[in-house]
Amino acid sequence: RGSIARSPSSEHLPQAYYLQASAHNSLGNKAEALQSFAELGEKFPDSEPAVPSYFQRAVILQGDGKMDESVKVLRQFLEKYPETDKLYAAFDYMAHQQVALGNREAGVQAYLEMIKTRPTDPNAPRAYLNISRLYKESAEKMGAYLNLTPERRKEWEANINGCLENGEKLISAYPDSAEVALALQNLLWAQQARVKSKIEGANVRQYFNGLANKFEDNAAA
Repeated sequence: RGSIARSPSSEHLPQAYYLQASAHNSLGNKAEALQSFAELGEKFPDSEPAVPSYFQRAVILQGDGKMDESVKVLRQFLEKYPETDKLYAAFDYMAHQQVALGNREAGVQAYLEMIKTRPTDPNAPRAYLNISRLYKESAEKMGAYLNLTPERRKEWEANINGCLENGEKLISAYPDSAEVALALQNLLWAQQARVKSKIEGANVRQYFNGLANKFEDNAAA
């Protein structure tokens, strides 16, 4: 903090705050790191280090198991910088936090909120892809459908439907995006899983023919 005290009006102060906070963090002085990162964001909101300072605080708080406070910091960031190009990064981080806590639905909601907040964001297709992937992974973790109880089978089918629905939403809303190819892979996996599980009416060819007809008016899709 010496350099900061000696040059209170220096144009390099934001970087000094960031370096000081990072040094505290590397030494395990988390309280001091959080304070310095917070001061940086408050005193120099338009500086280059201000944006990453919020994410650093979120990471530190998450590391301490303070998930609610971590999310609060990211919410503060989104409120402070509504036009930020880090919108997806903030929601993606929140989604990962929730999934790590075993709350997949909260993770899904974070991605959906991101899409609703800025549907024209270039990362919006990735948000839909991540939702589709989360449902796919949930179905995979459940194991073979035929070995599940009736109640678990319903859950498995809900996961498959979530994978399909969000993959289709991606293709419909963002047909020109690079994520379409990956979404199609998820759709293929889900339909093959339905066939393998002997779900009534499951037919891969029929599904994709229907999908092509559904989007036939959209040349890009």
